[in-house]
Formats: sequence, structure tokens, C-alpha cells
Amino acid sequence: MRDTPLKAELLRLRAVEVEAHAVAMKLESKSRELENLAIKHARLEADGMNEQRSSSEKIALMQESESRLKIESENLSNRIFEERGRAIGLENSDRMTGILSPCASSLTDRL
Repeated sequence: MRDTPLKAELLRLRAVEVEAHAVAMKLESKSRELENLAIKHARLEADGMNEQRSSSEKIALMQESESRLKIESENLSNRIFEERGRAIGLENSDRMTGILSPCASSLTDRL
């Protein structure tokens, strides 16, 4: 009879030991999960920083391209303006020569 309380206590302790083992296994599982999440977080953070750096570089390249395009457009506009000005000047000179030549001939004949 004396063994009955001891056997009951032994059974209770074994149940506590099984429960403690289950809790330890669960804790180990959660620790691994936390470690994996920390690694994933670090990767995502690094990816985010790389994406931000890449975006900044793209913006800088676009701004540089925009600046070059603006300068090239201005240069092209100036070149077109100068060429058209020269062409109009030559055309006007030819017209004036055409208009004034008969007058000059007339004056030369009269003198």
C-alpha cells in the first residue's frame, strides 16, 4: 500500500517529464522558426536597400539623360535656326539682286 502513493507520484513525474519534453521540443521548433524569420528579414532588408540604391541610380541616369537631351535639343534648334537664317538670307539676296539688276542696268544705260 505504501507503494501506491509512490507509484502515483512516479506516474505524475513521468507525465510532467513528457510534458516538459514536449514543451522543450516546441520551444526548439519556435527558436528555429524565429531564426529563419530573422534570416528572411535580413534578406528582405538587404533586397530593399539594393532596390532603393538601384532606383536612385536609375533616377540619376534619367536626370543626366534629360539634361543631355535638353542640351542636344537646344543645339539642334540653334543649328536649324542658323541654317534657315542663312537660307533665307541667300534667298533674299537673290531676290534683291533680281529686283535691283534691272534698275542698275537702267541706270547704267542712262548714264
